[in-house]
Amino acid sequence: MLDVGVRVARGPDWKWGQQDDGEGHVGTVVEIGKPGSSTSPDKTVVVQWDSGSRTNYRVGYQGAYDLRVVDNAPAGKPPSNIGFWKIIHLAKRYLLHNVEIRDGNLEVL
Repeated sequence: MLDVGVRVARGPDWKWGQQDDGEGHVGTVVEIGKPGSSTSPDKTVVVQWDSGSRTNYRVGYQGAYDLRVVDNAPAGKPPSNIGFWKIIHLAKRYLLHNVEIRDGNLEVL
C-alpha cells in the first residue's frame, strides 16, 4: 500500500485520460482511502498532480492499479544504509571496475 508523500505516475490500469497532464507526469499521494468512506474508499489514494489537479485513484480497488511509484528516494543526500555501501563496494570490486563514489554519488568512469 502507498503512504502519504509517495511520488506516483500512471500505472498499468490507467484509464483516466489526461487527468495527470499526460504520460510521464508525476504527483504526490496526499490521502489514503479508508474502509467505509464514500469519497475515498479502502484501496484508493488521493493524488495531487504537479500540474494542479487532485483526485482519487485505485490501488487495488476492484483489482485495479492506476498508479506506480516513481523514484521516492530523498534527493541530495547519500544513503545512510551501510548495506548500500557494501553492495557498491562489491559491485566495484567484482563487476564495475570503472566506478567511483564522489560526494555520495556513484559515477561510472
